[in-house]
Amino acid sequence: MFSKSAYEVWKEEKEAGVIITLCREMDDAIGGGIRIRLITEFVGGPGTGKTQFCLQLCVNVQIPKCLQGLEAAAVYIDTNRGFSINRIKEIASATQAHCDRVYRMEKSAAEPNSFTVDSILANIHCTFCNNYIQLLATIYRLDAFLANNPKVQLIVIDSFSYLFRSIDENVNLVQTTYEALSELQKLADKYRCAVVITNELTTRVIPDGPSCIVPALGESHSHRVNVQLTFGRDEDDRRLFVANIDKCFTKCEQKVAFQITKDGLRPYKLKSKLPD
Repeated sequence: MFSKSAYEVWKEEKEAGVIITLCREMDDAIGGGIRIRLITEFVGGPGTGKTQFCLQLCVNVQIPKCLQGLEAAAVYIDTNRGFSINRIKEIASATQAHCDRVYRMEKSAAEPNSFTVDSILANIHCTFCNNYIQLLATIYRLDAFLANNPKVQLIVIDSFSYLFRSIDENVNLVQTTYEALSELQKLADKYRCAVVITNELTTRVIPDGPSCIVPALGESHSHRVNVQLTFGRDEDDRRLFVANIDKCFTKCEQKVAFQITKDGLRPYKLKSKLPD
């Protein structure tokens, strides 16, 4: 019945690796980076960096092993036309240049000749879904796709909640999304992938009380994800993006600042304490 010890589970997680974000403060806050075999959710309003973060991860998962990367590939499922090939090329070019600088400084690693903009684009498999039925069909077809593409170690759905929010009234929203997340978790375990989904914010109206802003799809949905980050922007400094680490089994709740430049996701150096 008990086929594994806690030590064996820990060793498997250690060997599975992580996808670095290129923001050390973020990586430290979530246990080293985006973890393989877990579902990570990015929550936030428009313009808070969710899609930019996803695009960066599709590039970062391909960083060569000689530079402590996974040298893998990514699947990008787009539901709201957020995927931009021009932006991917921009991030890929900057990340390649960054890796070249690291290589020149270390010189102990083998030169990553195969890490080019063309190879990065070739290793991002993308598709677009128009409705929640197409999204569900794509999720359930991933098993066969991943079996034929073992290099894939990142699945991105941007946005997971967008199509489900317009689901037919006769369909059980909670059950449908829960089953979809359960299938994604099975795929993450079976193929040793990281799953990253994005979620919007919505207004919850409380009878005889004040309304509040909460993640879409409800609390039961949040229970099914392993790591949850809520993104926002500082009102006084629009260059400042802040991620609240709301759920993470390796670290306590905290805030991390980052910026999004033309080169992609980067750390933000603050001179003062983060806003409460």
